[in-house]
Amino acid sequence: YTQQQVQIGPHTTINTIHFKCRSQSDSPRPPIVLIHGFGVALGMFIKNFDSLCQHTDVYAIDLLGFGRSSRPCFSRRSQQIVQQYIQSLEDWRAAVGLNKFILLGHSFGGYLSTWYAIRYPEFIVKLILVEPWGYPEYSDTYDISENQDNERPQWYPRRGSFKYRLYRFIFSMIRRYLKYSQPFAFVRLGFGIGKPLFKRFRRDLVQSYEEMVDADTISDYFVHMNGQYPSGEVAFTRLHIPFGWCRQPLYPDSIKRMDPRIKMEFLYGNLSWMPPKPARMLNDFIDNEVTITMVPHSSHHVYANNTMEFNNVIIRSINSIDSV
Repeated sequence: YTQQQVQIGPHTTINTIHFKCRSQSDSPRPPIVLIHGFGVALGMFIKNFDSLCQHTDVYAIDLLGFGRSSRPCFSRRSQQIVQQYIQSLEDWRAAVGLNKFILLGHSFGGYLSTWYAIRYPEFIVKLILVEPWGYPEYSDTYDISENQDNERPQWYPRRGSFKYRLYRFIFSMIRRYLKYSQPFAFVRLGFGIGKPLFKRFRRDLVQSYEEMVDADTISDYFVHMNGQYPSGEVAFTRLHIPFGWCRQPLYPDSIKRMDPRIKMEFLYGNLSWMPPKPARMLNDFIDNEVTITMVPHSSHHVYANNTMEFNNVIIRSINSIDSV
């Protein structure tokens, strides 16, 4: 593989890693571009690179403001922030020289991937969205425990229980905190508290990588990613409405602009806090071909929680596309 800082503007680069396809095919598949979510970077796909590059070229990038990419100052306006990210992705595509490709985005990366596909549909062969953030409109009455069709995560308590009221209180406190500060500010406080806190409260994520790296390595990676100037973190806080809502939601108005020729595939973990209801609503709302896959034994970080099943789903999706 190769790693480089792709220049997209004066003093602005996007960290990029490229795995060449290992199969010698006369009919190569279009490459796939992986875009990470909020608060992480391209290294989170470490468990997926080897399997995916058996079938096509794989690119992964650090979004601006995250990982090893540049950390510019973003606009204070949410609409302008979205445009800045869309333009940075297009400038990166042009600099790398990609023509047609599969775009896969996770969480915040899924949100930005959707916006990119709306703006530049001519380059997208297929859009794969893994637990995408930012689809539904804000609702102060929305309750995850009221989801229908068994969409309530197993860990979330039933309405009216003591545990339910406790969760609501905790979420309200977190929401108040996120309204005025960055979520990972504790990492930058110093005193060495970032690493032990991550290992304690994100034990699920640490355990997902223990077969490849030890707990200290993944924890150090998280701390180094979020210990620098929080450019992307600031941008995200200006885009979101605590707890987890978006100021520029894709549904219902913006998603209507999606080119109907683009096939959309959604992946959700069956144990995740993020329900697939917004994706299911799209089937009756837009003309695109929309498929939804529930990945068993996985939460929000599907690609790490159940790597084998996730890779198999993506490989089937890659192989279903005609060669370029």
